Amino acid sequence: MNKIVLLFLSMCLIYGAKCQFQGDTFANAKQKKSGIIVLTYITTPGFAKRNASGKVEGICVDIMYQFTEWLALKHGIRINLQMRHNNSDNFGLFLQNVKNGKGGVFGLGDITITPDRQQYLQFSKPYFSNIVLLVSHKDAPSISRPEELATTYKDFTAILVKNATNEKRLLEMKKNYYPAMKLGYTASSQKALDRLVQSKTSYTLMDVSFYLTSIQKGKPIKRNKLPNEPKEGFGITMPKSSDWGPVFNEFISEFSKSSEYRKILSSHLGQSVLKFLDTI
Repeated sequence: MNKIVLLFLSMCLIYGAKCQFQGDTFANAKQKKSGIIVLTYITTPGFAKRNASGKVEGICVDIMYQFTEWLALKHGIRINLQMRHNNSDNFGLFLQNVKNGKGGVFGLGDITITPDRQQYLQFSKPYFSNIVLLVSHKDAPSISRPEELATTYKDFTAILVKNATNEKRLLEMKKNYYPAMKLGYTASSQKALDRLVQSKTSYTLMDVSFYLTSIQKGKPIKRNKLPNEPKEGFGITMPKSSDWGPVFNEFISEFSKSSEYRKILSSHLGQSVLKFLDTI
């Protein structure tokens, strides 16, 4: 029997998307006055990332802890948060894990709310405003118009994150401005950044928070300021069938206006980043 269990656990590690995450429903937690919420995440500096000691920290994690405190005060429910590590650098697998989850499962990271994703995922109200930047190595020539992708960047490679919103945007830029654009795929924003740092002839679309935290860490990258940079909202994700959406939205609507929320942003992104975000 033990061998069978060990085999199952090993298969879960290898084929993570097939192993379903499950937490308590809100209805059950409210009835029992206690429950388990399972958290999973995509590695996103500032939002959700393992530190040197192996603990996951960031804006989203702090928000979820604040949510548990709010639930205790508002509904008298004690929640145990359980973090699941499952190939947290693979964005497609992350989305699949949340989609296949049952009950109290929450997905953390810089997840853009889009109509396509709302077909198979439930999103919280936006908790963060984002702007999308075209980023290259700091030693690469600068461009200020998307038409220059076909000239100044004609020999460059566009780095796309599979299943990310910015993948679609880059493909639209390819169609509209440079059909011969060279493409290189990777599994996460972090891996896209790593490739950008290693190559002076590549570029990618990057969320402003990820860009600014990377600059703070001394990464050799730069923003190419283009007109009409896309703006969007980030949401925390849940399975489509989750009954946690309404109560979490009640919480986030209150909390996102609080001074404690701004302290969390400043703690993980820095005061200078917070001031920049206030201008968006």
